[in-house]
Amino acid sequence: MKKQLNLHVITLIIFSAGFLGLLLRPAEAFDAARQTLSLCINVIVPTLFPFFVFSSLLISLGFAEYAGKVAEPVMRPLFRVPGVCASAFVLGLLSGFPVGAKTAIDIYRKGLCTKTEAERMLSFCNNAGPAFILGTVGIGIWNSSSLGWLFWGAQIAASVLTGILMTRFWKGEELLPGERGKSRQKIISLPAAFSEAVRGSMLNVIYIAGFILFFSIVIRLLDVYGIIPAAAEFLTRMFHSSGLPEEWFTSVLSGILEMTSGIHGFGNLPADLRNLTVCGAILGWAGLSVHCQVVTFICEGGLSVRPYIYGKFLQTGFSAVFTWLFARTLPSDELSAFAGFTSYMIVDGRLSLRVFFLSAAIFLFLFSISVFIYKTISRKPKRFSKHIRKG
Repeated sequence: MKKQLNLHVITLIIFSAGFLGLLLRPAEAFDAARQTLSLCINVIVPTLFPFFVFSSLLISLGFAEYAGKVAEPVMRPLFRVPGVCASAFVLGLLSGFPVGAKTAIDIYRKGLCTKTEAERMLSFCNNAGPAFILGTVGIGIWNSSSLGWLFWGAQIAASVLTGILMTRFWKGEELLPGERGKSRQKIISLPAAFSEAVRGSMLNVIYIAGFILFFSIVIRLLDVYGIIPAAAEFLTRMFHSSGLPEEWFTSVLSGILEMTSGIHGFGNLPADLRNLTVCGAILGWAGLSVHCQVVTFICEGGLSVRPYIYGKFLQTGFSAVFTWLFARTLPSDELSAFAGFTSYMIVDGRLSLRVFFLSAAIFLFLFSISVFIYKTISRKPKRFSKHIRKG
């Protein structure tokens, strides 16, 4: 009881300080919120919303279960999960946070995998997507498509290695005999599936935008009141022998809270092995903002948060290692050409339009495939019943 009371007191003090900070510095909070809303409208919505809709359709129309039969020989021995979970893994790599985690939870809620298998998937299927890594990080921050591909390759390698290890160590709840496949998914009509996909996806995007907005305001207030600079200065003095500048520690602390803010800070620093390695680690960690988004979906699905957190710690380390290994293959003169460049993708209207049209085109293509597969699946029972009548 005493520990719980102390926790409530600390929580009350933190939120009271935050509320007071908003009252004393409303202009800074408003400016942070305005910039974040621009980010959500120009980048978050066009890149995440189409993939949320598609992932929902992919599961509701039965395509994930159908494709899972093909992926079963790979997913089962490699990650110890059914083939249907391949859709969560692929979407997590292609569309970014938190589509992979949301897809894994939807697969579990549809009865296509067990609780333990869903928790195993959560440990490695939630990754930064190529639109963010290649566009924002590679081109927008480092002005290099080569570094964008390097970071994305490191994320894929770290995700696969994390999945292989976590699925061996995380046992979860043991399956009861006959538990697998006890509840099967019912394929619903296309109009109903599409309507539910759009509604649910819009709510998910609003949730995500809300978390990003909140953490951007928190980071701005911590910076304005000197908390992050003071912590960075303390770390600079503590690690004085390393020669790391205060801006380096500021970017690391910001990246722990919110991934984009931390990586953006490294854009003004030299593109050496050390800075690139830390950027890779931040991409693997994803930030507390992303974790809050994913934990919301995990709690709604009734799953354990522990395998997700363990997986993110592992992926942070593996991402740093693979980024360091891949970066060593780049010539030193090419690395020096990237130093000191910073660009703001969120205010580039043309780049935002390209991202939107690319996401829309991918969505339409995947949606067309889903409709085709749905019609193919829905015809099979009728043909089967005709053969029964003839027999």
